[in-house]
Amino acid sequence: MIRERLNLGRDSWVIEVAANDGYLLRNFIAVKIPCLGIEPTAGTAAAAEALGIPILRKFFSRALAERLVAEGRQADLIIGN
Repeated sequence: MIRERLNLGRDSWVIEVAANDGYLLRNFIAVKIPCLGIEPTAGTAAAAEALGIPILRKFFSRALAERLVAEGRQADLIIGN
């Protein structure tokens, strides 16, 4: 539903804060929408990476958000459950 509502596609970028094992982001990977999971916990981050989900193993913070923006990586959708 959110893909259609936000018109997300291969030129979009989705971030999930606290991505855990990648359960939600795997749906974006399946339709080739670029994404990034932010997950500091090693075991769950490894599970997400095993699904092919890029993971940044850090806690989400203002400093991290500013770093991503400075790198030109502003998300079209940020998910946080």
